[in-house]
Amino acid sequence: MTAGHTPNPLNPRQPAALTRQLSPRDRIRLTTTRLPRTILTVTHVQPPTDAQPARLVLTAPPVTTTAQQSGPQRTYYDCIAAAASSTMTVIESTYTPASTTTRPVGSLTTIVRLPDCSTTPASDDRPAMEAAGNE
Repeated sequence: MTAGHTPNPLNPRQPAALTRQLSPRDRIRLTTTRLPRTILTVTHVQPPTDAQPARLVLTAPPVTTTAQQSGPQRTYYDCIAAAASSTMTVIESTYTPASTTTRPVGSLTTIVRLPDCSTTPASDDRPAMEAAGNE
């Protein structure tokens, strides 16, 4: 991998720094004390203030199963720091057309920004694909 494509590990014990290093639409891989490696997208970043703690809102891709005829399932992860130098607590919320389920999934143990999956503009070195008019 080249320098701009290497996953970037971030310090989960510095919530204020995390909110400065991540932006909406960034793709990340996280692990919590009760959740295996999961790839998610950052949807909201809230730096800490005197009135509110640091907060990240992450989302998983929607899931549709044959049992859910009425619509897809969406899962969000709310990461909140109790103090400036504490690990973020992660709450998972799953929404379906019929119900909402919320459960704690532990403390944030690792977080890695995945630059190749993020939507930050990058140069596209691939040649353009063209098809002949008679194909």
